[in-house]
Amino acid sequence: MADIIFVVLLVLHIGFIVVWAGAATLFSMIISPSLGRITPAARAEFVTATLPRYIRFIVASATGSILFGVLLFGYIFRSSTLAPSSSGLPLVEAGAALGLIAYIVAIGVVYPTANKLVKTIKQMPATEADQGEIAQLQKRMRVGASSAAGILALTLILMVVGASI
Repeated sequence: MADIIFVVLLVLHIGFIVVWAGAATLFSMIISPSLGRITPAARAEFVTATLPRYIRFIVASATGSILFGVLLFGYIFRSSTLAPSSSGLPLVEAGAALGLIAYIVAIGVVYPTANKLVKTIKQMPATEADQGEIAQLQKRMRVGASSAAGILALTLILMVVGASI
């Protein structure tokens, strides 16, 4: 029978990763490109109503995945029967490092840019000059979310391969 603590930590870690990667992909492929195609007034309403909650959701899922990943990593190495092989360990460690980089991108780029975008939209009237700054912030968020999603895809591959061998 499987170790219940291991299974719970694994399910929570993978669940949070799936949510984080899905939210980052949804934002970078659907939401952000669509914002450039709607009127400034509709964009302002959507961004101020939705973006703060959406970004908090991404931060919470990213933090949960890192937290449960660290707990899982510690628990696995406490038990010698669950630890990956010596050939798989470097891949798991590389995946962990990439996951941390994706987290830093999410917290260091996407989160503050989203907050600045919401603040800018709330403070400025919808003029042409303001739209340039808003478009620049949207692009930065899209690049950050796309980068995090891509890094998470590489992380997933490394972790699965590392745990398999």
